[in-house]
Amino acid sequence: QPLLDALAGGTLDGLGEVGPKVHKALAGRLRADPDRAKALRRERALTFSSVWPNLRLLTTWTGGSCGVALSALRATLPTGTKVMELGYQSSECRGTIAIAPETPEGVPPFHHHYFEFVEADGWDRGSPEFLGLAELEDGKRYYVLFTTIAGLYRYFINDLVEVCGFLNRTPLLRFVQKGKGVTSLTGARSSTKHRPFRPSLRCVRAIGWSRGSS
Repeated sequence: QPLLDALAGGTLDGLGEVGPKVHKALAGRLRADPDRAKALRRERALTFSSVWPNLRLLTTWTGGSCGVALSALRATLPTGTKVMELGYQSSECRGTIAIAPETPEGVPPFHHHYFEFVEADGWDRGSPEFLGLAELEDGKRYYVLFTTIAGLYRYFINDLVEVCGFLNRTPLLRFVQKGKGVTSLTGARSSTKHRPFRPSLRCVRAIGWSRGSS
């Protein structure tokens, strides 16, 4: 309601609380649009489709646990809107750069980090064989280790990635999930060393789990 009121009147609550430079920049962009505000008030719910009917591209994470909510998100988008993978990344480093919409994989920034990989089965058996980007095989899953310009050396982040084809001779990677011993549903990771994972009833309803489902 406050945003619709602001749209109708061309005003913005709290504008007077910012500094003069920011105030001037924002005030010059505000335009009253009472007709648009009136049309939005008639909508049963404000969604991406109703608020931004001309939206053509949405960038977000699509892999791992983020895929749980992706179908519900797509239902709120205008027809024809493409979803672009944000890229496999963490606070420590970036693992991929997306190159096309509607695909989960991306190009590893090998110009910025040094990548090493170990096949998932080999790592879990305790007999890792370290591989470079040029040695990866299509369709296989690997744990990834990073050596970065910031000083991280062979940094193991417990992430599983999968090779999804190649761009020329460079493997395209997508994030699959965290490795053994970690549960991550919405980005907040919990190790099995902490406590058994018991999803709340709200969580179960949100993702559509039922008895007997896997």
